[in-house]
Amino acid sequence: AAKKAMEIVCQYDAVDIICINDDVCTGTGTIISPTMMKALWKPRIEELIRLPKEKGKFLTYHSDGKIEPILPWLVEMGFKAIHPVEPYANDIYNLKKKWGKQITLMGNIDITMLRFGAPEKIHTDVVKHINELGPEHYIVSSSNSLIQDISPQNFLAMTDAVCQQKG
Repeated sequence: AAKKAMEIVCQYDAVDIICINDDVCTGTGTIISPTMMKALWKPRIEELIRLPKEKGKFLTYHSDGKIEPILPWLVEMGFKAIHPVEPYANDIYNLKKKWGKQITLMGNIDITMLRFGAPEKIHTDVVKHINELGPEHYIVSSSNSLIQDISPQNFLAMTDAVCQQKG
């Protein structure tokens, strides 16, 4: 079914970016052993993205958890960005040093802070991310899905920090 869906999506020239959502990591690493990941997961993903790569689509990958174990494979397969780089499981600053020229990091703005933090703290954290991770190969985003419990003020603190940094 996934391969058929990919064939349909790739028919549209207006679709430039394709995100594969496939949570394969936990807070400590991959959900199955690296050996099994390489044998089972990697070939499945390579086949799934064959057509969008041929069509020149920009590929992003989403997995919660500690993503560093799969980053070499994602880069090798041609993914251009990874999301959400959850802070509880990843040191985004270290990942940027190691992988920042090869893949764009998206996210890492702590969802718990967005939910419960003060707008000033959110603003400061977003500015730190931009200053230390930008200007290339980093996209500001939350560390997980934005949920209704996030106040408009806290969401605006994140977006305003981005807008202020742009000029």
